Amino acid sequence: MKNGMLTIAETAHLLNVHINTVRRWSDQGVLKSYRIGTRGDRRFRREDIDSFLAGLNRPPERRQETVNEGRKKILIADDDSSIRALVKRMLGSDYLVLDAGDGDEAVSLARRHSPDLVLMDILMPNTDGYTACRAIKQDPLTRGIPVVMLTGIAYELNKKLSQQMGADGYITKPFDSKSLSDGINDILNTRGLAPK
Repeated sequence: MKNGMLTIAETAHLLNVHINTVRRWSDQGVLKSYRIGTRGDRRFRREDIDSFLAGLNRPPERRQETVNEGRKKILIADDDSSIRALVKRMLGSDYLVLDAGDGDEAVSLARRHSPDLVLMDILMPNTDGYTACRAIKQDPLTRGIPVVMLTGIAYELNKKLSQQMGADGYITKPFDSKSLSDGINDILNTRGLAPK
């Protein structure tokens, strides 16, 4: 740590997440970072990290505020960036789409932003979708958020495990825009949260 600034590796170690997760949080503006040197290396201030951690412990944003914004929030968690981009294209006109590259980041963003629904890939590095789904469903701040599992393998065992972890639905890849929207709307309708 130089001049009170931490590297990406030091920040990842402090937050107990992967370096790529810290880089993604920085890119998304979730965690403030600074560019230094001729190469533009990222550095993080300890006070910004403390502020970020404090934000994770705040109560989630109120649903009514989301309603007033006019668009519901969908969080897509998938380690494949092309799937995240595809979901953003499919849903971006109707929803505000947040994205996470692994289960750890999905749990953190769910706590921070209180999305109206989470689309969760099963097979991801660091923390898989089952574990992340269970963490969301066991946390008092996030347990009311519907979680829909995404997978490229339509095994009955996957569906059963998803249900045991608390998942509210299950969608098999590849999916098209209509099947994805229909699946999301079915779940949001049952909770009175579907977009008008």
